[in-house]
Amino acid sequence: MINIFSVGTSATVAMEFQQKMLRFGKIVNLTMSSCFLPGYALAGSEHTVNLIISQSGENRDVVESLKLLKKKKRYCVGITVTPESTVARMCQEVILVDVQEQGSYEEKIDTFAVYSAFHFILDCMFSFLYKLDFESNKKRHKKKAYSIKESKKQE
Repeated sequence: MINIFSVGTSATVAMEFQQKMLRFGKIVNLTMSSCFLPGYALAGSEHTVNLIISQSGENRDVVESLKLLKKKKRYCVGITVTPESTVARMCQEVILVDVQEQGSYEEKIDTFAVYSAFHFILDCMFSFLYKLDFESNKKRHKKKAYSIKESKKQE
């Protein structure tokens, strides 16, 4: 199981990752409501992978959940733009993204660069995980597609 701890633009990007993972039977917990993040932190097991996605690496809700995860000695992978951030310091593994948007909010036109960068990283993760058991995943995907097609015929 994978839990994703993120809010805002980062969470929006993670929704597509969640959908892709579900296609081959992997459960990804993601919420658009930050009040559920601590619950995911407490509910995960030692086998849960926790993805912490934050541009600044300092979002209060994300950092509070990360502290709970660290207290429970859970495995965390951080994806952030800011190498000196709390997320970068507290995660066992960190993927740093260089998007040249480090300035203030007023200097940014939009979150296009960070959205694209996070999307690329999650697409790479999905591709890697899918390829680990390619033949099995391919069969599972075809079987699900067939089941959906058959259910539509019965309508």
